Amino acid sequence: MKFLMLFLGLLTLTFTSSEEEKFTIELNQTYEQYALVKEYTNNYYDLKLYAGKIKDKIYYGIYFRNTIPNEYKLKIKLKDKIYILDKTKRGDVLAPAVDLKNANEFSILIFNKDDYYQYGLFDFQNIEVMNVEEFSKLNNVYYGKGNEVNIVTVKSEVKFNKILYVYFFLIFIILVCASIIYYYYKRKKGMFSPELRSSNVFNFKEFINSVIVDLNKEDEIKDVEAKVVDIKKDMNNDNNQENIQVNSTYKWFHYEEEVSNFDIKGYLESLNLPTDYQNATTDEKNKIMLELMHLRKENKITYDDYLNEISKLWKN
Repeated sequence: MKFLMLFLGLLTLTFTSSEEEKFTIELNQTYEQYALVKEYTNNYYDLKLYAGKIKDKIYYGIYFRNTIPNEYKLKIKLKDKIYILDKTKRGDVLAPAVDLKNANEFSILIFNKDDYYQYGLFDFQNIEVMNVEEFSKLNNVYYGKGNEVNIVTVKSEVKFNKILYVYFFLIFIILVCASIIYYYYKRKKGMFSPELRSSNVFNFKEFINSVIVDLNKEDEIKDVEAKVVDIKKDMNNDNNQENIQVNSTYKWFHYEEEVSNFDIKGYLESLNLPTDYQNATTDEKNKIMLELMHLRKENKITYDDYLNEISKLWKN
């Protein structure tokens, strides 16, 4: 077990050393001159602050490495505002040259993974940005190539409330649904299909027209029933008048009848109406009466045909 812990410790140290060596190489590539100005190490992270000169301007380099990946995070305070720097997958910050936006001073802040501020590190609070003259007084200054590479800019910290993710998700769902509805609306598909919308839908106009037709038919039937009553009265009166000498039992008989060749019987049979008037019901007789009136109105039968037929219809 001790051997395993020793092996992991050596592996971590080797990996850390390689990362720090890589960072040192980047410092050398970036600055004309650079020096380590502050450092802090504990069991949780390592923090080092470098200062370097590029064409008479001073930049700062920051090396921050977690012992446990993403356990802690580094932020920078400039003019009472909090900024962040790009970090690695482990949550480390390896920034050889940071553009501090011409600030006069800055602070380095450390937070844990739950974003709680870690107090201490007083040496990294309110650090005054040095000028070239002050930099020249530093000891242990290293000379580099001064290629001005690896200069990074701080970024504003944007904090998202968890509830915002819920709102964004709901807005996304609404937009997707609206897009689908708009697509079907433009394509006339689904519920917007004219065929589907017309099926199983109450057509008020057709209903009104059917009601009007039914009312008209009722009026016609009432007219027929009234005329039937008159016809029956006339037929009873004719049967009681013994002094009238005629060759027919019909009231409308005259010597020169005008008849047509229209097949009334066949016409009624085509409408499934009975031609045996004696066995017909009152409702059937009313329907036959209506048809006879229509035939007369359309001049398909003569007036004599019409009178003779209704006489037969209402004889009994």
